[in-house]
Amino acid sequence: MELLDDLEELLEEHMHTEQAVLCSATGEGVESLRRPFRCHQWFPLTEGTALDLDLLLLPRAFGHRAAVERLSRLRPGETVVVRSGRELGGLWNLLSRGQPGEFGWVYLDEGPSQWQAEITRRPPE
Repeated sequence: MELLDDLEELLEEHMHTEQAVLCSATGEGVESLRRPFRCHQWFPLTEGTALDLDLLLLPRAFGHRAAVERLSRLRPGETVVVRSGRELGGLWNLLSRGQPGEFGWVYLDEGPSQWQAEITRRPPE
């Protein structure tokens, strides 16, 4: 029992030390070090019928991951409009390689300042 008490005390001390180091390094604590595409702060921005990748404030690769996660939650026949200030071809490539034939894609705007595509989850054949 004494050994377990010592272990618990050691772990608690370690966690407090780690939290203090992380807070001093980032000024924001552990939450700021999470992988951005899993962060709860962007998740609400990916809901609804439109997804604006510029509002996510994520690096392009993480924005594409967030979009793919959102599109993966679509039911057959559902549609989402994806907007970005950058060309969306990279997102289409990611979708078509990862889930070939599952999505329909129609460009609504093709730049140069704004890109929009309507993406529909196709029903299974």
